[in-house]
Amino acid sequence: FFDDTFIVLCGDAIVDLNISEALTFHKNNNALATIITKNVPKDRVSNYGIVVTDENDKVISFQEKPAIEEAKSRMANTGIYLFEPEIISYIPDEGFFDIGSQLFPKLVETGQRVFATDMDFSWHDIGRREDYLRILADALNGKINNFHLWGRNEQPGVFTGAGAVISKKTVLKPPVYVGPSSIIGNDAHIEGPVSIGTGCKISQKCSLKNAFIMDYTKVVKNSKIHDLLVTPNYYISMDGDFGTIDESSFLRKIISDSRKP
Repeated sequence: FFDDTFIVLCGDAIVDLNISEALTFHKNNNALATIITKNVPKDRVSNYGIVVTDENDKVISFQEKPAIEEAKSRMANTGIYLFEPEIISYIPDEGFFDIGSQLFPKLVETGQRVFATDMDFSWHDIGRREDYLRILADALNGKINNFHLWGRNEQPGVFTGAGAVISKKTVLKPPVYVGPSSIIGNDAHIEGPVSIGTGCKISQKCSLKNAFIMDYTKVVKNSKIHDLLVTPNYYISMDGDFGTIDESSFLRKIISDSRKP
């Protein structure tokens, strides 16, 4: 199966990368492995694994979320890698073996040809809950390259999926997305960024602001959902606080599954 150069990507980021450019770098350096990095502000290096290279772009060491004053570079590991098939021989047949903390240090320690290239591309880390919510808002606000809301454009900045029903008495301030088969009742006030998933029911006189209502969530009338992501069972606040709906004395009174009576 792994009989040619291949790419590995982490699943907790949104990227818009020129893979051909990365592959050219990889081949020109006759690399066994190439790490795609992104230059990050100095005050954010502590959030990332940092890659250190020599003058020829060959990796010489790593720093896992270093203190700002100890960081030897600002090249953040984006979790995007190019490998040659021979890389498999460095991975044990059994047991857990991490690419970042085990494989790469092993390759560098044994003098293998591991390179890193600092590329200018769109990379949005969504590995933390608060980052995920921020990126959802950025997507609705058109700040993510090549991301476009789909559906019917009801008015500038407002999109609806098939079968969505919105009361004419609803106030909509973009950006807003309303998913397929969702229903919004009379006199609701929705101020973007707001995303409402499939099959949701937003009852009358609800107020939504900077809110993300996931699929099949029902919000009872006269409720206020601000600065939250909610599902029928869980919630995430903008500061990353997480819990079940039942754990919140407030939310369990107003959030339920729209598929249930």
